[in-house]
Amino acid sequence: MARNCGSCGVCCKVLRIDAPELQKSAGEWCPNCQPGKGCAIYDSRPAVCRDYRCVWLATDFLPEDARPDKLKVMFSVEPNPLASRPGKVCAVARSLGGAEIYERPTVLAAIATLIRAGLDVHLSWGETKTLVIPHFGLGGVLKALDMPAEGGRTRRRKVLGRVGPV
Repeated sequence: MARNCGSCGVCCKVLRIDAPELQKSAGEWCPNCQPGKGCAIYDSRPAVCRDYRCVWLATDFLPEDARPDKLKVMFSVEPNPLASRPGKVCAVARSLGGAEIYERPTVLAAIATLIRAGLDVHLSWGETKTLVIPHFGLGGVLKALDMPAEGGRTRRRKVLGRVGPV
């Protein structure tokens, strides 16, 4: 069964859009979105919106409960920012809340699924992205580089949680 956006609309908030037909900052609701209901102009939405597909919508390997509005995290496929991976893509996770959302078991499971599918996963907040380092053989630990911590400092190699060994 084909997936559809329905009432989701997470991309309408978390993405920065700079197209002739629509400009908005990341973290700001699109003026056409009705949170919890979806796009008010869905049938005539701009091409930039019509052409966009989040990872959940574009694939079938994330479970139904990983739909962005349910997970509170949306994954998008983007060029990999790692210099060691030129020309490769990665999955970038954007949260509807703070960085602590990435530590929820359902989000960790989705991150692990993407990593097992062969994608690097980067967590994003603002203009910052950090790579998730999997340690599946060591009890399924997922760590993130340079996560924000109390007082504006960063925590190097923060353990996000465990997802179980492969």
